[in-house]
Amino acid sequence: MALCEIGQYLKENCHLPVYTKGKSGYISGSDLIQEDQELFTLRTGVPLQPSSQIYLHHKMKFLDKFAEKQRRCSDPLNLHPGKARTKNLRIITRDCCERLRELTGSAVKPGEKLCPTCAIRIN
Repeated sequence: MALCEIGQYLKENCHLPVYTKGKSGYISGSDLIQEDQELFTLRTGVPLQPSSQIYLHHKMKFLDKFAEKQRRCSDPLNLHPGKARTKNLRIITRDCCERLRELTGSAVKPGEKLCPTCAIRIN
């Protein structure tokens, strides 16, 4: 089966039932609200156009289930090399993401998570 624009860019299979529970199909970039379009672009690195065709799997993976699937601290400050923390994680908001980029230059994405130690050091 053909890949959607996102699948081609990320070199990922689009037609997986992992997140969609048997549903399939495409949505266009214009079907997403502005905030979701921006989140999608920040999380994938793919510039999203209103005419972009997105397979439902990618919408679910990068918008609906993204934060839920993050299981470890993203460790933007490299405080715990080796094994990243997995308990009491906090979701990185868009504002926090921008602040982190300014402070550290790290490429964190909104929806990734921070452990309490990293969150305290950042704030």
